[in-house]
Amino acid sequence: MTFTRWMSTRLDTFDGSGTPTDAADWLRKMEKVMAACRMTAEEMVLFMAHQLTGQADIWWVGVCDAWTPSRGAITWEVFLAQFRAKYYPDSFKDKMNDALNHIQQGDKTMDEYERDFSNIVRFVPSVASDEREKARKFFTGLNARYREVMGRNPPTTYITAVEEASGMETQFHLTMLQQRRNGNLSNTGVEHRRVHQEGGEPSQQPSFKKSNGNQPSQQPSKSKQSRANSFSGQYGGNSSFMRPIPGQGLICFKCGKSHHASECSFSGTCNTCGKEGHIGEVCKRNPNCIIKWQHSGSSSTGSTSVASSRGSAPTVASRVVLQ
Repeated sequence: MTFTRWMSTRLDTFDGSGTPTDAADWLRKMEKVMAACRMTAEEMVLFMAHQLTGQADIWWVGVCDAWTPSRGAITWEVFLAQFRAKYYPDSFKDKMNDALNHIQQGDKTMDEYERDFSNIVRFVPSVASDEREKARKFFTGLNARYREVMGRNPPTTYITAVEEASGMETQFHLTMLQQRRNGNLSNTGVEHRRVHQEGGEPSQQPSFKKSNGNQPSQQPSKSKQSRANSFSGQYGGNSSFMRPIPGQGLICFKCGKSHHASECSFSGTCNTCGKEGHIGEVCKRNPNCIIKWQHSGSSSTGSTSVASSRGSAPTVASRVVLQ
């Protein structure tokens, strides 16, 4: 490796700013390049110094000035030890070790959890170099639903633990989508987050008391009626508009999440019908819509449509997604 050839590679420089993770990422990239170029240890020390700028360059000059001849030549191992002690010292490694002992998946997806775990464990050499212990730490941080299944035959390697957990996540997601398509999953958004975080099972739809002959049936509140009227103006005509089939749980007809439409801040345009105010996943023209729609005059199981003697729009006595 000649100096001219090395400089022509135009590799990233390091000025000492940024986080310890940034320093580790830069060093790892440089090591990969130098390994590919089959550089000697002496060349690595010599050319690496030219990639240091700013405060990092000042630091390295100070190390070289303080290095006495009696301690021998500055080898690549010396450079690594000095660099790591400066930019991610033992105090930082202790912090990462504590973080590794308390890491939890929580509401992260498996990809997000695995990325956070990898960024932490690389600063804990005692775990990073022990495949069984690394797998155990990863497994311990998983949500209860994953641990319950994987715990019957705990993985002994890290890659196995990641693959098994990712496979389970995919199956959970596919099962939930199928239930949603079949209309068998109530309060989809809320239940999915609870299952994902706590590892439990979806709760059953709460039962509602039927009104007897001595008690009048409950009518929707004025706020619910006003939201229904607003929905009517946005998605249909004056007398026959599309409304959700009851029993699907709380789903916003603007963004598809589990909250009231009045609480939604979505203001984009539907990529299915081109209208503003809702997304394609909840559009009544989308054949794969996550909300099952029906005409206002249609009847469905679990709901009762009542028209007043004055010919007003029918009201729905059961709980529907417009709550």
